[in-house]
Amino acid sequence: MCVRYHAGMTPAARRKSHENFVKDRVTTMIATVAFGMGIDKPDVRNVIHYGAPRNIESYYQEIGRAGRDGCPSKCVVFYNNQEIAKHR
Repeated sequence: MCVRYHAGMTPAARRKSHENFVKDRVTTMIATVAFGMGIDKPDVRNVIHYGAPRNIESYYQEIGRAGRDGCPSKCVVFYNNQEIAKHR
């Protein structure tokens, strides 16, 4: 099961999605960058970006959410050359 998290949701809906993810009631979170800043979950195994991050610093911070417990984790970016050119 998966849940979503984005700025267009009500605060209550965002809290519920966050709680379900942190308490392992769901395994997948589909989210905008608004979610990553408040996450304190050491066993995130995968971070997948659909689109290029704005800059390398943002990417570094966002992938830092994975594997905080020391176990292997993966980070993947799906992008195209137009996205890279847009962020230059």
